[in-house]
Amino acid sequence: MTRAPQLLNIDPCTTSGDKKSLPIFPATIYQVLPSTRCPVTRLNGVVSLCRTIRFLVSATQTMSKESSSRLPVEILEEIFSCAVDRVELHVPEPHCAGSQSPWNLALVCRDWWGVVLSTPCVWSRISLEVNPDGETRLNYSALLSAWNLCLNRSRSHPLTIKFSDRSDDGESRSPSTLFLEPLMEHVQRWETVVFSVSLDTLLPYLSNYPAQFTRLRRLCIAHRNWIFGECSVIGNPVGLFQDAPLLSCVCLFNLPCYRQRLGGVGIPWSQIAHLWIGVNVGIFDDLYDVLKNTPNLVTFYYKITFNYYGSFTLPPLELSHLEQVIWSSVYYGWEDEDPPATSLFFEILTAPRLSSLEVDGVCGDRELEAIQGCLQRSRCSVKSLTLPTLCLSSLLTLTPDIEILVFENKLDDENYPPYNSFDDDPRAQVELPHLRKVVLGCTFYEADSVDGPEATSRLFGLLKAPQLSVLEVIYECDDIELEAIRDFLQRSRCSVKSLKVSSRRLSSFLSFTPDVESLVLPDFDKEILTPLLQKLTFDHSASACLCLKLKKIVLNFDISAGPLFNTFTDMLKSRLSVPPNSLDRLRCSRLTELELGNEVPKHMKSWVQKRLPQEPLVITYARQVSSIDRWDL
Repeated sequence: MTRAPQLLNIDPCTTSGDKKSLPIFPATIYQVLPSTRCPVTRLNGVVSLCRTIRFLVSATQTMSKESSSRLPVEILEEIFSCAVDRVELHVPEPHCAGSQSPWNLALVCRDWWGVVLSTPCVWSRISLEVNPDGETRLNYSALLSAWNLCLNRSRSHPLTIKFSDRSDDGESRSPSTLFLEPLMEHVQRWETVVFSVSLDTLLPYLSNYPAQFTRLRRLCIAHRNWIFGECSVIGNPVGLFQDAPLLSCVCLFNLPCYRQRLGGVGIPWSQIAHLWIGVNVGIFDDLYDVLKNTPNLVTFYYKITFNYYGSFTLPPLELSHLEQVIWSSVYYGWEDEDPPATSLFFEILTAPRLSSLEVDGVCGDRELEAIQGCLQRSRCSVKSLTLPTLCLSSLLTLTPDIEILVFENKLDDENYPPYNSFDDDPRAQVELPHLRKVVLGCTFYEADSVDGPEATSRLFGLLKAPQLSVLEVIYECDDIELEAIRDFLQRSRCSVKSLKVSSRRLSSFLSFTPDVESLVLPDFDKEILTPLLQKLTFDHSASACLCLKLKKIVLNFDISAGPLFNTFTDMLKSRLSVPPNSLDRLRCSRLTELELGNEVPKHMKSWVQKRLPQEPLVITYARQVSSIDRWDL
């Protein structure tokens, strides 16, 4: 498959002049296929190709019938299945008008219409959102017709469903009932299902349609009436999903767990490997009842706001397969005597395979002691550690194998900030021989304006990481922090290859990170960015230029207007060729890639290409994760 790499980089629709290459593209595929020795449907190169040619969807108006008919049916089916991430149905339109709709593909020509109808997978990933504005009386018949059409055209293909109903509770009949009835007829095809509806509506349907969920692998239920998780749930629907032999991933948000067991949803806990639980008000006893019945748990995410407790003394909890814990406890309990959920959880947990630990929220001395005890009991090898405050850095003495270290708190002004004070006890220097990435994203409140920079300085004064290659500082750091980080890098004698600094002091960072090959540009005003871009521009000599080894630039903000865009493209153009000076040619690298983030306008790529028409610069887009994969509700 000698021509596959060149084929994967083809972008025939970048400019209007390139539209002539569309009829040639099918012929190029035919030239690649004979060089392969495996079936088309199993060819990894073709699958990768299909994932990179979403341009076919946006170019439907320019493709002729002759060029489209030259594509093999199996290639078209694979392209369509990759191009249509999911069918989006919503109020008030019966289906979306975006380029990802199978209806748009089907309207290109009669041949494509036939292929779309014969490709059930493009109809099998459906996202339905009912979100009326409350002012207009809506007719759901068109939406219901599109819903049934997708279910029927998907035939026997496994279903991925995301169903969200945000209609007013005062309606005489919830719109959910209109769509749940036909959906229940296909329960045996459910593979991934995400429900964001009221449990008062959902659970009776699930209970009244006894079925075997033979294909169900991933289940997410988010109770829409999230305040205190209140609902009139039916008695005790034990065994609701017991006939789901493949179910291994469960996500439960805002389920009633005050005076109601989490197990009331009828999950076969013993086979669950990945569990997400988010509650507003929780009883720790309920969580314990679930976890003690999940011996095969691998990933556990838990977020709680308010805590209630049935018993303060619980037996030890050992999860021998647990590898990842993401724990967030926003508030303490309402009662002063209630212990925080974070300390209670880690005081009883033993997880010998734990390799990734992320803690967010309230963390003080008791939480620190509990986490230390958990790590000591578990004797685990933690590779990734995320902490909400620098003061928990004493845990690093228990994580010698750590590769990724993140300090980041996600609390807003309405939440209680974590404790942020280092004790006065002297601490020994910690060398982390495997540490390759550090992310410093803590934001400090006004009360901590002195302690924050001091904590950063003390932390980096203790660390040594000779293998560090990625550094991210995503807040405005102080002079004392800048000096501490510089001393840390010099002491470690590491070679930082990737740098992301959201600080006006980025130029200072670049002065002591000469080996940077990948740089994320910060989103600042032109008064800050213009001098920075000028310092990155190769002039007649590279002696005064920053980042001589730069190969990749990442951009995630709009820079496509005004003089700043000209300065940016001038910098790119200068970086695409090595300076003529012989000494500079030995020291400098040529820029090869520009990555555009989600915040960059879609026209940015074509604008840059017009400025650099003949230059070999690869322009890519940041990888996006499907909303269903992220359980984004």
